[in-house]
Amino acid sequence: MTTPPLPSAITALIDQQVAALHQRYPAWEVTRLMTREGAPSGWLARRRSPLTHSQRTIGLLPELARDDAVDLVIALAVQAEIEHPTGRVPPQVERE
Repeated sequence: MTTPPLPSAITALIDQQVAALHQRYPAWEVTRLMTREGAPSGWLARRRSPLTHSQRTIGLLPELARDDAVDLVIALAVQAEIEHPTGRVPPQVERE
């Protein structure tokens, strides 16, 4: 069974998501994965530069594959935090 092509509005939204991810995470090449039939099937992000051994040792990954854009953004944010720790501590809730 062949999947009909995606409507142009959907492909435009996918293109916008990819562009936004490229802008936010320039060290990564982000691709929207598609099935052979042309249906969306996940997201792939690959680093544009190879990692050193020490970078891999601290938990940096050369690529990330996720089912949806939200999960990919979370994974990219985790990688960014590993690479450049902010040291932020969540604010304490004051008790009365």
